[in-house]
Amino acid sequence: MILLANSAPGISAFSFTASANNLSTTYSGTISGNVISIRLPHGKAGTAIPTFSGADGITVDGLTVTSGVTAIDVSTSRSLSVVNSLGFAQTFTLNTTLITPVPDTLMTSCYDGGNVSTCAATAVPFPFQDADFNNVPATRGVLAPSTLGSFAADYVNVDRTTGLTWKACDEGRSGSTCASGGSTTMTYAVAVATCSALNSSNSGSGFAGLKNWRLPTMQELLNIQKYDALPYFDSTIFPNAQATAHWTSSVILPASTSAMAVIGTATANGVGSSLVVKCVSGAAQPVASYTDNGDGTVTDNRTQLTWQKCTIGQTNDATCSGTATSIAWATALTTCKNLTLGGRSWRLPNKTELSSLADFTRTANPFVNQTYFPNTPIPGALQPHNWASTTNLSNAFYAHEAAFNQPSFGTTPDTKATTATGADAYQGRCVSGP
Repeated sequence: MILLANSAPGISAFSFTASANNLSTTYSGTISGNVISIRLPHGKAGTAIPTFSGADGITVDGLTVTSGVTAIDVSTSRSLSVVNSLGFAQTFTLNTTLITPVPDTLMTSCYDGGNVSTCAATAVPFPFQDADFNNVPATRGVLAPSTLGSFAADYVNVDRTTGLTWKACDEGRSGSTCASGGSTTMTYAVAVATCSALNSSNSGSGFAGLKNWRLPTMQELLNIQKYDALPYFDSTIFPNAQATAHWTSSVILPASTSAMAVIGTATANGVGSSLVVKCVSGAAQPVASYTDNGDGTVTDNRTQLTWQKCTIGQTNDATCSGTATSIAWATALTTCKNLTLGGRSWRLPNKTELSSLADFTRTANPFVNQTYFPNTPIPGALQPHNWASTTNLSNAFYAHEAAFNQPSFGTTPDTKATTATGADAYQGRCVSGP
């Protein structure tokens, strides 16, 4: 007998709690009839532990699920069968939106014409810099090296923001401080195979008891870089990490002869290059999902950031008509601060926010979704670079930018960015939220 959720005992509350899932935030579901809708960081999709009330028992594909204890795979919609003590049966559909939170860059210094200055969000001519926004768009959640269960020799870093688990040491290193051995360099193909081989460690139990190890995407690796001090890996979180480029799984199509590598910045490298590797465990990063809000803004349903649909200088209409303008860093900061589009507050995106727009499913310039961000300038028209609000510690006159073009797509420091006059002129696109 199938009864409606509001007429018979069933599931009255459903969540993925922070404590049960080792996350920094509890995600609560919305129950409408027999449909449960909920969000969850993508890293936990394969091992999500639900907490629920109002039901005496739940089964998923024949598996009995105990509240706050049993892990289930929510990478796709799931059917939850409920039978209560009165003998009533009910079926719920669980729809989980996998999100990709973008952690704060940890930048703490503001810059004023080449000098380090006290951060003041309204400072002229350099307002709303990265360091003016703490824990934006999300708080950092990577923990210091630890072990899981009985795997005393396998040190990992749990990321309570994204749900991912990182191998604490570069490949080739081991121990609690990663002091044993040395960071091994390898080609892209070997890097992919090396991370995958971790799933067979410990006689098939997987490294640290986890069996979904892989090479990280560009965005995942950029998300754990820090920008307030060099090197880009926090030595207390990732001890003895090599301060050189690390492979990512983000391959440049269509040829697939190069892939992105990250060490603070991200650049394309030939797959035959020999680079360092850091592996990650967790469900695959989901493909981008956007919503056009019809008011010149586009919401990224994964990062929960809202973007200016058009490049600065274009008309914020359906096709982004008009001409994008190349502007100095100070102008980009001010333009975004003063933008009132859609009744929102805006800012120039930081390094990792800007990089989240990269679309590696595309096979031609620009590597940004052209359905939701139409008429994005390509090389040959203007300098195909976009300003970020993150300054570069190697030189107080530098700021980060992203070039969404092949083969130089990446996030590299650029000169003369922080001067009020005489600065390089690049493009900009503003961000809001989450």
